[in-house]
Amino acid sequence: MELNQLKCFREAARQKNITRAAATLRITQPALSKTINRLEEDLGVRLFERKNKSIELNQYGQAVLEHAEAIFSELDDIRQHIADIQAGGVGEICIGSTLPSSDQTWLQACIRDFILTHQKVRVSQHQLSPEALRESLISGGIDIAVGGSFLDCPELRWTELYTLRMGVLVCAGDPLAQEGTISLPNIKERPFLCNNSNGEMELLTYELCARAGFKPEVRVASNYSAMIGELVSRGLGVMFVPERVFQNHLSSGSGSWEANLRLCRLKEEYCVLKCGVAVAPDRYMATAAQALYGAIMERREKDQ
Repeated sequence: MELNQLKCFREAARQKNITRAAATLRITQPALSKTINRLEEDLGVRLFERKNKSIELNQYGQAVLEHAEAIFSELDDIRQHIADIQAGGVGEICIGSTLPSSDQTWLQACIRDFILTHQKVRVSQHQLSPEALRESLISGGIDIAVGGSFLDCPELRWTELYTLRMGVLVCAGDPLAQEGTISLPNIKERPFLCNNSNGEMELLTYELCARAGFKPEVRVASNYSAMIGELVSRGLGVMFVPERVFQNHLSSGSGSWEANLRLCRLKEEYCVLKCGVAVAPDRYMATAAQALYGAIMERREKDQ
């Protein structure tokens, strides 16, 4: 059994078509078929079922694919480890996040302090959707993920760091604005707007409303946060927002339409956004990423 055989097999399994797989690998179709046939001969079983112009993995093929993915993952880790050694332990860190960038917390301060004391480390941070964040961490596209409890899955190690209390934004002319504190059922008939510049907010909107016993009518979901805020100020709907994020935003100065927003507190104790950090324990983590992750966990222990 050779790595090239596994590489060809994996691409054929992904494409479910010999012609497309051969084109992706930049080899001829007969050469790809011959390579897969040799792998099947080595293993003593057929790995695919042929169906017209497509191919499907059988039970043997599924088993081989699982092991092949693990082998190629290990090879990627070897390359990363070698690059880490060549960089002298300096290296790079890639952080992915879904959390509000406007929320000034100890986590941001921890990352800032790390950058100040490790000035030769290259740090990149990207805002991703929840699904993209989880997949990127599992595949090794990022080293550390900062996000909610959706990262708490078998493939990852997620640790809760803190929670953000959620409120509901309404326009100043809304009768709810005079109440100060409301219960979720009070807004079940209102249209909802979702500010997806925080990738988790739409997921959280459906989750919190489901716990209150209703399905929200999400009229607009957009990552244009200013547009969503202005629509709320004009009475076109309500929006979940972390209380502290809104308060920080107001303290930084408000425009004309922003002055027409009001924050209602929520009575339900479960109305929180959980914030945590996750890593992929089965993947190699570069020295620099280990140092940052260790600093975050150490700060968490001090704050508890």
